[in-house]
Amino acid sequence: MKPVIAYACIAALTGALSAPAAAATCPVPNKAVDVSNIPKIDFPTTKTSPAHGTVVLHLDISAEGTVTTHKVLESTGNKDLDLAALQAARRATYTPELIECKPVAGSYLFVVVFPER
Repeated sequence: MKPVIAYACIAALTGALSAPAAAATCPVPNKAVDVSNIPKIDFPTTKTSPAHGTVVLHLDISAEGTVTTHKVLESTGNKDLDLAALQAARRATYTPELIECKPVAGSYLFVVVFPER
Protein backbone atom coordinates (compact mmCIF):
# COMPACT_ATOMS: atom_id res chain seq x y z
CA MET A 1 0.00 0.00 0.00
CA LYS A 2 1.26 3.50 -0.82
CA PRO A 3 1.45 6.31 1.74
CA VAL A 4 -1.56 8.61 1.72
CA ILE A 5 -0.86 12.31 1.65
CA ALA A 6 -3.25 14.75 3.20
CA TYR A 7 -2.56 18.40 3.53
CA ALA A 8 -4.01 21.54 4.97
CA CYS A 9 -3.03 25.15 5.23
CA ILE A 10 -3.00 27.69 7.98
CA ALA A 11 -4.31 31.03 6.77
CA ALA A 12 -3.05 34.12 8.51
CA LEU A 13 -5.98 36.00 9.94
CA THR A 14 -5.11 39.61 9.34
CA GLY A 15 -7.05 42.71 8.48
CA ALA A 16 -5.60 42.45 4.98
CA LEU A 17 -7.72 39.36 4.31
CA SER A 18 -10.85 41.46 4.62
CA ALA A 19 -9.61 44.21 2.27
CA PRO A 20 -12.04 45.15 -0.49
CA ALA A 21 -11.61 43.12 -3.68
CA ALA A 22 -11.82 46.28 -5.81
CA ALA A 23 -8.25 47.20 -4.81
CA ALA A 24 -6.88 43.90 -6.09
CA THR A 25 -5.67 43.38 -9.64
CA CYS A 26 -5.39 39.59 -9.68
CA PRO A 27 -8.18 36.96 -9.94
CA VAL A 28 -7.75 35.75 -6.33
CA PRO A 29 -6.33 38.61 -4.24
CA ASN A 30 -6.19 36.75 -0.91
CA LYS A 31 -5.42 33.07 -0.56
CA ALA A 32 -3.58 30.73 1.75
CA VAL A 33 -0.41 28.79 0.96
CA ASP A 34 -1.14 25.86 -1.31
CA VAL A 35 0.81 22.87 -2.58
CA SER A 36 0.82 22.47 -6.35
CA ASN A 37 3.00 19.40 -6.75
CA ILE A 38 3.49 16.58 -4.25
CA PRO A 39 6.31 14.18 -5.08
CA LYS A 40 5.94 10.43 -4.83
CA ILE A 41 6.77 9.16 -1.37
CA ASP A 42 8.53 5.81 -1.27
CA PHE A 43 7.58 3.65 1.69
CA PRO A 44 10.99 3.30 3.34
CA THR A 45 12.39 -0.06 4.29
CA THR A 46 12.58 0.20 8.03
CA LYS A 47 13.82 -2.08 10.76
CA THR A 48 12.38 0.00 13.57
CA SER A 49 8.82 -0.07 14.83
CA PRO A 50 6.19 0.99 14.15
CA ALA A 51 6.31 0.87 10.34
CA HIS A 52 3.06 2.81 9.99
CA GLY A 53 1.48 5.97 11.31
CA THR A 54 0.84 9.62 10.62
CA VAL A 55 3.37 12.42 10.31
CA VAL A 56 2.19 16.01 10.70
CA LEU A 57 4.66 18.71 9.71
CA HIS A 58 4.26 22.45 10.21
CA LEU A 59 6.06 24.23 7.37
CA ASP A 60 6.90 27.89 7.05
CA ILE A 61 6.73 28.88 3.38
CA SER A 62 8.52 31.96 2.04
CA ALA A 63 6.97 34.54 -0.27
CA GLU A 64 8.89 32.73 -3.04
CA GLY A 65 7.18 29.42 -2.24
CA THR A 66 10.09 27.62 -0.59
CA VAL A 67 10.16 25.79 2.75
CA THR A 68 12.13 27.94 5.18
CA THR A 69 11.59 26.01 8.41
CA HIS A 70 9.78 22.90 9.54
CA LYS A 71 8.61 21.36 12.78
CA VAL A 72 7.31 17.85 13.42
CA LEU A 73 3.98 18.30 15.20
CA GLU A 74 3.14 14.59 15.21
CA SER A 75 5.60 11.75 14.68
CA THR A 76 5.01 8.14 13.73
CA GLY A 77 7.62 7.18 16.32
CA ASN A 78 9.71 5.88 13.43
CA LYS A 79 12.54 8.17 12.28
CA ASP A 80 12.67 6.59 8.80
CA LEU A 81 8.99 7.32 8.12
CA ASP A 82 9.27 10.82 9.57
CA LEU A 83 12.31 11.53 7.39
CA ALA A 84 10.54 10.24 4.24
CA ALA A 85 7.64 12.62 4.95
CA LEU A 86 10.00 15.54 5.56
CA GLN A 87 11.91 14.85 2.34
CA ALA A 88 8.64 14.82 0.39
CA ALA A 89 7.53 18.06 2.03
CA ARG A 90 10.79 19.74 1.05
CA ARG A 91 10.55 18.48 -2.56
CA ALA A 92 6.93 19.60 -2.97
CA THR A 93 6.12 22.79 -4.87
CA TYR A 94 4.20 25.51 -3.03
CA THR A 95 2.41 28.66 -4.06
CA PRO A 96 2.83 31.34 -1.41
CA GLU A 97 0.08 33.03 0.52
CA LEU A 98 -1.38 36.09 -1.22
CA ILE A 99 -2.56 39.22 0.52
CA GLU A 100 -3.94 41.88 -1.80
CA CYS A 101 -2.31 40.02 -4.72
CA LYS A 102 1.13 40.18 -3.13
CA PRO A 103 2.98 36.98 -2.18
CA VAL A 104 3.83 36.84 1.51
CA ALA A 105 5.30 34.22 3.83
CA GLY A 106 2.79 31.79 5.31
CA SER A 107 2.40 28.41 7.01
CA TYR A 108 1.27 25.00 5.80
CA LEU A 109 0.43 21.67 7.46
CA PHE A 110 1.80 18.71 5.51
CA VAL A 111 0.32 15.39 6.61
CA VAL A 112 1.44 11.94 5.46
CA VAL A 113 -0.32 8.73 6.49
CA PHE A 114 1.75 5.56 6.18
CA PRO A 115 -0.74 2.67 6.27
CA GLU A 116 -0.06 -0.56 8.12
CA ARG A 117 1.49 -3.12 5.80
